[in-house]
Amino acid sequence: MAGILGASGGALILCLLLPAAGRAQTDEIQVYTAEINDPGQFSITLHNNYTVIGPTQLAFPGGIVPDHSLNGVPEYGLGITPWFELGAYLPLYTRTRNGRFLIDGTKLRALFVSPKAAERSFFYGVNFELSYNARHWNEARYAMEIRPIVGWRFGPVDLILNPIMDLPFQREGADVCTG
Repeated sequence: MAGILGASGGALILCLLLPAAGRAQTDEIQVYTAEINDPGQFSITLHNNYTVIGPTQLAFPGGIVPDHSLNGVPEYGLGITPWFELGAYLPLYTRTRNGRFLIDGTKLRALFVSPKAAERSFFYGVNFELSYNARHWNEARYAMEIRPIVGWRFGPVDLILNPIMDLPFQREGADVCTG
């Protein structure tokens, strides 16, 4: 697979420019390349991220301490068209620094991309995720993530920008969906 440069750079710039939409445990370091399953093709990918050195304080009351935690999830994907893939992440899980195993929630996703992205020198797309979160994972029980994908291929090197915008579905003191 081609090398990936600058994937977190775009996210860092966006984070510096935009105020945080909500406080939550960081659940993934995943770079979207705009490549999807062929129509009718099914896949399972296992994502695991270990935080070697991270925050040692809770992001919010009752949350998880990220330092020395392992976050993971199986991702199930199904190609629908050459430019559209449906997916699910379940269950999201954490092994905390003190060895507790927690179920963190689940996500459904819709990924729209430029067809045959692996063959293009410029590719793009957008990923939408709806999530149901455990209280220890995110202050918002329900949330949405939007992740634009913009990439360029230079021989064996890919330059990909995947900023993430998290949008919690809640108002002050309560989830929108539960009142």
